[in-house]
Amino acid sequence: MSPLAAFKSAYSHEVAVTGLINNLVKVAESEKDNETKGFLQWFVKEQEEEEENAERIVNELKSDKGLSDIDKKLGKR
Repeated sequence: MSPLAAFKSAYSHEVAVTGLINNLVKVAESEKDNETKGFLQWFVKEQEEEEENAERIVNELKSDKGLSDIDKKLGKR
């Protein structure tokens, strides 16, 4: 599997996880469970960051940035 294919797959997975978390938020809202909704907000924010990171790497790989440059950036995380 190429690095681009791997990160496309990772991005798709992050999008799916975001959808699952958003569904949990909707359930908490429908149940008027503000405590759980508040608890889930950390996960919502974290998922936004993870999606952005995976999408950025996909775009960098598509633009032929060097794999070693991407590796250095990921190593600093």
